[in-house]
Amino acid sequence: MKNLYLTIAITILFCSPAMSQTAKKHLKTVRNNRSLSVNVDLPTISDKLHFELFNTSNIQLYIVDNQSNYAPKSAAYFANLIDTSKFDSLKIMGSSHYFKLLKSNVSTYLNNISRFGESQSDLYSSIFLPIDFIKVNNKVAFFQGGVLYDSKLNSFKLDELERARKVVNTLILPALTNFKSLIKIPSIDYFALCAFYLTKDFTNESDFDKVEMITIVISKDLLNKYLNAEATDSDVLSKADFYNYNKTMESSTIKKISFN
Repeated sequence: MKNLYLTIAITILFCSPAMSQTAKKHLKTVRNNRSLSVNVDLPTISDKLHFELFNTSNIQLYIVDNQSNYAPKSAAYFANLIDTSKFDSLKIMGSSHYFKLLKSNVSTYLNNISRFGESQSDLYSSIFLPIDFIKVNNKVAFFQGGVLYDSKLNSFKLDELERARKVVNTLILPALTNFKSLIKIPSIDYFALCAFYLTKDFTNESDFDKVEMITIVISKDLLNKYLNAEATDSDVLSKADFYNYNKTMESSTIKKISFN
């Protein structure tokens, strides 16, 4: 699976506009599927998060090195892209079939985003669009990536788990309300939100900004209860899945963590 998506990514980045045979085969599979089903070759959460790591470099290049070509774009920009582009040309990791069927839903979702918790709604995008459809427990999940936490965290005061938890509490949990417009779609069973944040040891002048990543994967049932005040923050922290990448880990290592 990972090799397939790596092939597609390399084709997008380094090859001519003509699609590779692997990509054509993937697209044919998608076109032949006529309903929302995980029979479509969707990426897993692991596949998707490993590609999201490309954004750590983009964020660093923009925030630290001031390279404007890596600047984020508004959620409305991506909504317009989905509204006006040919679906087969969209740089998505999952399936254009889902975007075709749910075009108006996805566009409405993006146009309604004003903030992600305390952070702005601008989204970073590397190889693929910052939204996608993926596979979780062999069911369809809606994925939102490319979100950056506004504040830089002090790694001298906060350890890896404390930094991740702060972003979850102040960005991710409040931002779950953005999924309201999608929660009634029967075939979506999970929702995922991936956020990045900058960290630095403020006591060490030689230390530099590093980008870390925290992702929540929450079932529709739990999300629905949370949005209706039938589940608490603690319920979400104990029952949802969380995946973390931080500066203490080896390159491209993503770890499932617990806040219990």
